[in-house]
Amino acid sequence: MSNVYAGIELGTDSVKLVVCEKAKGKFHVLAASSSESKGVRNGQIVDDKACVISIQKTLDRVEKMLGFRVKKVVCAVPPTDCKMDIVVGNVEVVNPSEITGLDVSNVLNEAIKGHRSDGFEIITATPISFIVDDNENIRDPKGMSGNTLEAKIVISSIPKSTLYKILEVINMSGLETIDVAYTSTGDY
Repeated sequence: MSNVYAGIELGTDSVKLVVCEKAKGKFHVLAASSSESKGVRNGQIVDDKACVISIQKTLDRVEKMLGFRVKKVVCAVPPTDCKMDIVVGNVEVVNPSEITGLDVSNVLNEAIKGHRSDGFEIITATPISFIVDDNENIRDPKGMSGNTLEAKIVISSIPKSTLYKILEVINMSGLETIDVAYTSTGDY
């Protein structure tokens, strides 16, 4: 089951749950269901208990299709009141003969460090470009050599109150949230 993933979205109109298996680099849907959403208004949870019942109804349907329990999910959260910022970080490379994933992680953490907001939680940190010494506009610096690594990244965050309420309701439903991603802003 290590290649099985579940995603949940608590929408104003419906609660959606999809379970996929990743095989040969592709995702294959194993089960999916949705139920009428109760306790959610304009993307915000207004009634915990009603929302939990909607989640459990959808979860029960999916688990019956699968024949096993879903325990962990990736949660889709609304981009309501989302903040976007461009930030820059700069670090000394650990081993100047080769930039590694550790150096990239260090520079991303450095860029984020000074830009945390009390009332907001960072959801994504997406690199735009890197600079190695004086070489600009590098997409992936891993494997290069250099003394300093700089990154320009876009960070997005949402109000903690919104995020924590969603995570609390999912937890009350017996699910563990392992990651968070944004929902789309409309149906296509």
